[in-house]
Amino acid sequence: MKALLIFISILFFNSCQKNNNEKSNLIEGDFNGDGITETAKLIKLDKESKDFKYYYEIIFSNKEIKKINISSQSDVYGINNENDLNNDNSDELSIIFNDRLENNCVNTMFIRKFENGKWSFLIDPITISLECGKFKLDIQDYVIKENDHIKFFSYESNLTTDKSGKIDNASLQEKIIRLKQVLF
Repeated sequence: MKALLIFISILFFNSCQKNNNEKSNLIEGDFNGDGITETAKLIKLDKESKDFKYYYEIIFSNKEIKKINISSQSDVYGINNENDLNNDNSDELSIIFNDRLENNCVNTMFIRKFENGKWSFLIDPITISLECGKFKLDIQDYVIKENDHIKFFSYESNLTTDKSGKIDNASLQEKIIRLKQVLF
C-alpha cells in the first residue's frame, strides 16, 4: 500500500511539472515590487480586424497593475516570468510571439517592466527559437542576469529557413547590457 501511495505521488508530481518550453498563459511573480506575489494571465480575445489578426490582454490579480493589451499579426506563444533583471525589486515579464505559425521555429521575445504605474520595454525584442532542434534553448536560457549586467542570446535577424519553415542557417549572438544602479 505504501509503495502504491509513493507511485501515485510521483505520478501526480510529474504531471504538475512544466516542460521548460511549454506554453504558459498563467504565471506568478512580484511584478510591481511590493513584496507580494501576483498572478498574470494571458487571455486571447475573440476579435479580428483588418489591421491585426490577434488580440490578447494580460491581466493581473492585483488590479493596481495595469493590464497589457496586445494586438499583432503574429500569434502569442506564451508569457514567462523573467525574475528581477534590472535590480528594481520587481519581476520582469516576457511575451513570446510565433513569427512562423506553422512550426514555432522562429519566435520574438519582448521583455516588459512595470515602473511608475505603467509598462515599458526593458530591452529591444530578441529573436529566439523554442521548438527547432539544434537551434532551440529553454526559455529561461535566453536572458540571464549576472551581477551588474543582463546577458541575452538572440539569433541574427537574417536567419534563413528551408521550405518547411525550419531554420537552416542561424548564429546565436550573445549581447550584454550593463545595469544602471538602482537606489532606494
